[in-house]
Amino acid sequence: MDINILSWNVNGLNSPIKRTKCLDYLRCKKVSIALIQESHLKSADVHRFQNKYFKVISSSSAVNKTKAVLIMSKRNIGFPIIRSGNDTVGRITYVVVSLNNTKYAFMSVYAPTEGDSSFFQELLRLVVSLEDCLVVLGAGSSYFHEL
Repeated sequence: MDINILSWNVNGLNSPIKRTKCLDYLRCKKVSIALIQESHLKSADVHRFQNKYFKVISSSSAVNKTKAVLIMSKRNIGFPIIRSGNDTVGRITYVVVSLNNTKYAFMSVYAPTEGDSSFFQELLRLVVSLEDCLVVLGAGSSYFHEL
């Protein structure tokens, strides 16, 4: 089974037209799994970024319409989800799946624009905790930090 993965900072999905165009793009590019940053969707609105071809399988939203990350998959992809998780501030979400007897952890991360060592420590702890998986990380930020 071929898996096409896209990491994408969409810079907001609160417009219905933009949501539709983004979902059309995912389908046109034959994306299997999308790691989305900066959706700006609140928890109650995440379901709006789905259609008959794609579904949200994990997400994290901020209280206000900022940040927010999510992971989408094709509806017919057919892999079992072993576990998923997220932070509470819209910066990290992940899902562990099984493909061809191998565990993969797909992560969507939106890092702070200013240095925040506690964020990077939390991210590192999470990645280390996924030691039994191959980690695929899609990330967006204008700041890079040496770990």
